[in-house]
Amino acid sequence: MLDKLREANINRDKEWAKGQKLSLSFRGLELGGEAGEVCNELKKLERTRLGIAGGIESLQGLKEELADVMICVDLIAM
Repeated sequence: MLDKLREANINRDKEWAKGQKLSLSFRGLELGGEAGEVCNELKKLERTRLGIAGGIESLQGLKEELADVMICVDLIAM
């Protein structure tokens, strides 16, 4: 599974970075942004648990944001 992620990230990096080698600081900021989006999804789920406005019940958004975190971690590892 991780081999497929790496292959996809190599292709993604070629397309998005347009041949540039992006710095570790850029990748760290990218990861931080995605981690923040995970926290936002968790906050929305917690709102539902607490019965306050703005909550969600679906885990789909959380799953997608966690996948983005995994992508960023692999990009850093590359």
